[in-house]
Amino acid sequence: MPTPATQKSNAKLEESNKKQGSRAPPKPNDKAFRTALDENRAKIDKLQEQLDKLNEKINNEMNNDPIGRKRDELKKQLDEIRDKQALHKQARSSTFEKIKVLNDAMNKKKRDVKVGKDKMQFRTVKDIDLHIQNLERQVESGELKIIEEKRIISEISNLRKAKKSVEQFEVQQNSIEADQKAIDDIKKTLQDTDSRQLSAEYDKIKAELDLLYKNQSEQHEKRQKLFDERKRLKNQINAEYERKHTLHDNYNKAKQQYYEWFDEKKAEDEATQMAEKAQQLREEAAFPAFEAEILLCTNLIHFFQTNYGIHKTVVEPTTETSPATSNVRAADTTANVPEGVIVDVEVPTNVNDIEKTIEALIAKKQYYTENQERITEENIEKVEAKIAAMKTKDQPENGKKTNVEGGDIKKSVNVVTPEASAATETKEEVK
Repeated sequence: MPTPATQKSNAKLEESNKKQGSRAPPKPNDKAFRTALDENRAKIDKLQEQLDKLNEKINNEMNNDPIGRKRDELKKQLDEIRDKQALHKQARSSTFEKIKVLNDAMNKKKRDVKVGKDKMQFRTVKDIDLHIQNLERQVESGELKIIEEKRIISEISNLRKAKKSVEQFEVQQNSIEADQKAIDDIKKTLQDTDSRQLSAEYDKIKAELDLLYKNQSEQHEKRQKLFDERKRLKNQINAEYERKHTLHDNYNKAKQQYYEWFDEKKAEDEATQMAEKAQQLREEAAFPAFEAEILLCTNLIHFFQTNYGIHKTVVEPTTETSPATSNVRAADTTANVPEGVIVDVEVPTNVNDIEKTIEALIAKKQYYTENQERITEENIEKVEAKIAAMKTKDQPENGKKTNVEGGDIKKSVNVVTPEASAATETKEEVK
């Protein structure tokens, strides 16, 4: 609740604002803001309580679900089978790689043997041996001419050389057959019963799991309704938190606008007060110095001369000695002397001292008149220096602004608080 001093300060600002024709932004209603926050907090608490109960219900449904436990168990078994199948697949991949290497090597050997055999007249060692025996019988018969015999002997020699190459083909063929047997043996390992059993077991468990999912649709519907309700409550809670943030933002924005206007208004008022005070000080300083003292001396001289019959010519300062005589008012013998004005002259105790007193008064008046302009200028300079000091002193305060932090308004020095308001009202004037 605002204190009486704050209310008074605000009332003064509003009155000044009306006079100057500028409209202040409305001050935020703290009570309405707190009430709205309390309502928002109560609604959030209520929704959160409903959400907690719903979460507890969902957890109970999840924990007390035999079908769900069975489903989880079947899913775990499927995962284990997948892991085993992955290991088998990895092993099969390695086996297929071995088969590929052997098959490539075997095919190369087959190509080499085929190319070699295509170049040879005879494909087997047996065929070569039979042909050699036939040629040898022809030579041994003695019926051949010498030229034919030489040709046959040369052919027999070539056939024996070719026989060695054909023997190598047979060795390579044996190697090809050995590779083929190794490939067949490796392929047999791929046809193990474990993989088939794993696949059959996987299919069986998968079918059982699908049946569970099919029979679980009704329970899933019920659970989905709980999930939908939870989502709805969460959305409502989020909306209430958004509303809370909006309340804070709007309140802080309005309060910041109000105190910014407050700062500007206070700065304007202080500037006006400063200008009025400076004007008053300048007017007082511009008033001719010793005016009251000169008037008092004139009146006393006139008093003594009139009442005691003592006449002495009073020598007034000329324009040359006192250029400021135009600013000195003529002596008013009928004017009352201001209270508190003192002239340092001895009071006559008898008639014989009156003439001496008049001379002293004339000397005093002459001093005041001659120094009036100088002292007046000095007073003006002092006042200007004092005004400059006042402006310098007040400047840091005028630069301070009202800040908003964390949703609460923190007023800087220039914001009118009850104490500052009271201090402003009772501020001592500059002497």
